[in-house]
Amino acid sequence: MKTYAGLALALILSAEALAEGRFRPLDPAAKLAFPRDHGSHDDARLEWWYLTGHLLAEDGARFGYQLTFFRVGLLDEPRPNDPSSFRARDLHLAHFALTNLAEGTFEHAERLHRTGPAASAREERLAVTNEDWRLEELGGKLVLFARTGQGATLRELSLLLTPEKPFVLHGENGLSRKGAEPEAVSRYVSYTRLAA
Repeated sequence: MKTYAGLALALILSAEALAEGRFRPLDPAAKLAFPRDHGSHDDARLEWWYLTGHLLAEDGARFGYQLTFFRVGLLDEPRPNDPSSFRARDLHLAHFALTNLAEGTFEHAERLHRTGPAASAREERLAVTNEDWRLEELGGKLVLFARTGQGATLRELSLLLTPEKPFVLHGENGLSRKGAEPEAVSRYVSYTRLAA
């Protein structure tokens, strides 16, 4: 199966950060370090990871897919010494869509959880989950798994994606300007070609 997919990672940091608060403005001079910066950043108010792609099966069937994970920071305070999975410090949202061109079908699903057993984003490398959906970097490759529906309408996508080109930093040092305000900026990194 062939795919032409892109992976983009982005994070937006709050400009209103207090010295003792959790959220920090982006430092334009900060050097990015990978694979760590593909992972989650606790001082980001909002970050997301997404894949979009086209698949061509050996029998000629064509599919399109999209899988997105979001982490939204809720509490602007340092991580507590006694973390509880019941503490709503972050929300994790996810969206999955699958199009089957031959059948003319479009399936989609969404999920929402707070950080805990049902959803997480690792900080040291790319590994995000929401229930059984996941996107993870393993040995330079990306593992993607998602499903929607049930019974006869169950649709499942399980891919091992290999970058065919190095990732691209958008803007200067990965800074993607979203507006004139100093805080209207995000870090943005993309893999523009992935083989499945």
